[in-house]
Amino acid sequence: MFISVYELTSKEMKLVDGVIKKENADLTDNPVLNSQHIKETAYFLRADMVGICKLPPYAVFSHSRWDGKPIECQHRYAIAILIDKQPLSIT
Repeated sequence: MFISVYELTSKEMKLVDGVIKKENADLTDNPVLNSQHIKETAYFLRADMVGICKLPPYAVFSHSRWDGKPIECQHRYAIAILIDKQPLSIT
């Protein structure tokens, strides 16, 4: 069963939008170890490439596509996960 990109994106938005916690979660004080865990998890889930970088303001939409309201992004970093969409060949 395939999920459209729109359906997947709309579900992901519920995960990433929201209030940012002021305090860090336990065992997250080592950014190198955290990035390794994130990348290992993505590769385990069959990602082809994974990257973590600072999120510059110009990389985020400034206004909503649907209602034109301003978008305020409080996130400092982005995680890019690439998945090859080549069709599977069944032999």
